[in-house]
Amino acid sequence: MLIQTPPEANRSIRSQRSKIEITLADGPKGHKETHMGRGDNKQTLKMRRKRSQAKLKARIKRKIVAAKAAKKPATPSKKK
Repeated sequence: MLIQTPPEANRSIRSQRSKIEITLADGPKGHKETHMGRGDNKQTLKMRRKRSQAKLKARIKRKIVAAKAAKKPATPSKKK
């Protein structure tokens, strides 16, 4: 004789298992559980923040240089 379990019970077991697998895969608060390999340092939150900050500062510097160049015209060199 075949014993059938209610579908709700199966679904809850599957959902619990998937939640457990997700938490195990993500680790605590989404951190990787594996050791960092070659090039992984670029993917850390600190490095992403640092890189975006550097890009922002570079954009601001370019804007300032362009504004200064547009403000004062280049003077021709005087020949004696």
